[in-house]
Amino acid sequence: INKKKVLTEEEIDDDHKKTFEIKKDTPQFGDVRTSQEEAIRKCVNTDVKFEANALKYYPDADDMTLDGKIPSLNLTFQFRYNDPATGCYLWTEALVLNDENARTIGKIRDSYMNWRNSITSDSDLMEKLKKAAENNE
Repeated sequence: INKKKVLTEEEIDDDHKKTFEIKKDTPQFGDVRTSQEEAIRKCVNTDVKFEANALKYYPDADDMTLDGKIPSLNLTFQFRYNDPATGCYLWTEALVLNDENARTIGKIRDSYMNWRNSITSDSDLMEKLKKAAENNE
């Protein structure tokens, strides 16, 4: 079975070593980052936080990840665009699985699907990112 691991600093395969970080002030892509964050916050409807380096493009793998946190749930998530599985990963510690938190987890999954679909529907985004990453070397 070919299983890919979630992208973490400790274990990154060769295709995911080279990164192009997309920050709010990244020319040509800052608005993409901002709109993605706003859409996730609106869908999840809670206190979602994103670090400055939360959105990364991996030119060798033609992949993108988005990392976020929900402090009130002690939860971290990662959305992975080019993933053979679902591409939505969660980490949490001591989360009470009540109805409200279960709904929030469902909303995270919904926001992942919206995020992935928005990238797919913007047919030239990945190509533009690849060119920008090459020019940034």
